[in-house]
Amino acid sequence: MIFFNKQSFIKLLPMFMIGIVIFVGTATSASAQGVINEILSRMEAHNKALTSLRSGVTMAKVNAQLGAVDTTEGTAIYVPQRGKNPLVRIDWVNPKESLAVVDKRTLRRSMRIEPRRSDDNQAASREDPR
Repeated sequence: MIFFNKQSFIKLLPMFMIGIVIFVGTATSASAQGVINEILSRMEAHNKALTSLRSGVTMAKVNAQLGAVDTTEGTAIYVPQRGKNPLVRIDWVNPKESLAVVDKRTLRRSMRIEPRRSDDNQAASREDPR
């Protein structure tokens, strides 16, 4: 006894596959929502117990067109404030730069240092040209 013929099976197969994908996707997102809420509640509990945090930071920017990688390293400092926004500061090593976030305002300071001339260049610039 045949319930479906080949033509009706071919017509119903795509709709059946779409139904399976939707069912699995909704079941996965519902279970993932519980995991996300658990992670957020753990983060909030740890944030309440935190007094300060200092960490090394490495940022790598990739230019896809050139294939060049620009890497910056520094130190990040995070200090939570009770009833206020946290204080965040990142001190980059190269280029020498500091970035701070205070009361939702971003403060940026570049510490550019003029390159020192070598002793040979200084001596040559002091001599009288003939």
